[in-house]
Amino acid sequence: MRFSIAILLLFALLLPLNALSNESGQLQAAQAFLNGLQLRQNKNNSGALALFRQSIKGTDFPLKDYTQFEIGQTLYLAGDYVAARPEFQNLINNYPQSLLLPRAALMVGKCYFNQKNFTFAKKMFASLVETFPNAKEAAEARYLIARTLEKEKKWQAAYAAYEETDLYHPLTYFGKKSRLAIKALKKTHKKELTVYKASAAALFKKGMAYFDQDDYQMAANIFNRLAREYPKSKYVMEAWLMLGRAEM
Repeated sequence: MRFSIAILLLFALLLPLNALSNESGQLQAAQAFLNGLQLRQNKNNSGALALFRQSIKGTDFPLKDYTQFEIGQTLYLAGDYVAARPEFQNLINNYPQSLLLPRAALMVGKCYFNQKNFTFAKKMFASLVETFPNAKEAAEARYLIARTLEKEKKWQAAYAAYEETDLYHPLTYFGKKSRLAIKALKKTHKKELTVYKASAAALFKKGMAYFDQDDYQMAANIFNRLAREYPKSKYVMEAWLMLGRAEM
C-alpha cells in the first residue's frame, strides 16, 4: 500500500537517529511496527495486530499515531468495521496534533457507512469537510455524503451533494465519480430533481481548481458564470480579475 511505503521511507530516516541515541525501546517498537506491516501484507492479520499493539507501547516511539491508524486499518481491511471504528476514534482522541486526523475521521465515517449507520456516517463526513476543508480526504467525504443520501433514497439531496463534490473537487477521482453519478440520477429520477444552483463560493473554488491546473478555458467559463449569476457577491471582483488572468 502507498500509505505503508511512505511510513517505511520515514522509518529509513528515523531509525539511524534512534540508533545513535541508543534508545533500544524505540528501536524495538520500530521493528515491531515494520514486522507488523510485513505480516499484514502476507495476510497474517492477527500477527500484525499483535505487533502493532506491541509497537504502540514503545517508550517515546515517534509514530504512535501511525501505529494506531494501522491497527484500525488492519481491522477495516478484514471487514471488522465494529472493531475498527473505535481504533480510528482513539487516534482522533489521543493524538490531536496528528497529520492523520483527516484520514482517521474519514475511516470512522466509512466504518459507519459499511455498517449502514448512515446518520452517523453523514455526521462524520460533514464534520471532516467542515474541519479539514482543504484536506485531500474532503473530496471523498463529500462524495460519500452523496452516496449515503442516495442509499437513503433522498434523490434531490444526493443530486445536490454530488454537484457540490464536483464543484469543490472537479479534478479529483471523486469529482469524476460524482459527474457520473449525476448523469445516472438524471436518467433514473429526472422528474424528482430540481435545477441545482451552485453557490458563488463553490464556483470560485472550482474556477481556481481549473486555473491552478492550467486549464484556462474552463477556468474562464466558470469565473464568467460566477460574475453573471452573482453580480453582487463578495467574490465577483476577484472573479473578474481571475477571468482576465485566464483569458490572458
